[in-house]
Amino acid sequence: MTRFFVQLLLSVIVSVSASVGFNPGAREKLNQTWHEAKAFVQEATQNAFQTVSSVEINTGASADTALESDIEADLSVDADVEAQAELEAEAETELEAGMESAALELESELESAVDLGLDLGK
Repeated sequence: MTRFFVQLLLSVIVSVSASVGFNPGAREKLNQTWHEAKAFVQEATQNAFQTVSSVEINTGASADTALESDIEADLSVDADVEAQAELEAEAETELEAGMESAALELESELESAVDLGLDLGK
């Protein structure tokens, strides 16, 4: 494939050289065509760079927005997890307090029953 392009380029160079050598007005036309081609390439390059720059800017803005939304989602999940942990800790504390109170009530009832049982035995 590369060999084909090299041969094509050499053929174009030889044919342009021959036409310039045989025709005296061809040099002016060649210069004019060269300047037009150069201007076209510069314009096309400029447009390509502007497109790439706008894509980079849009991509950067999109990436920033996506990153911010991911961070906000993570913070929201963290807040939900913390709230759930607080609720669980509060429920556990209430359960422990309820169990202690039930244990004290049971102990009081047992002591009363034992006291009553001792009184009955007399």
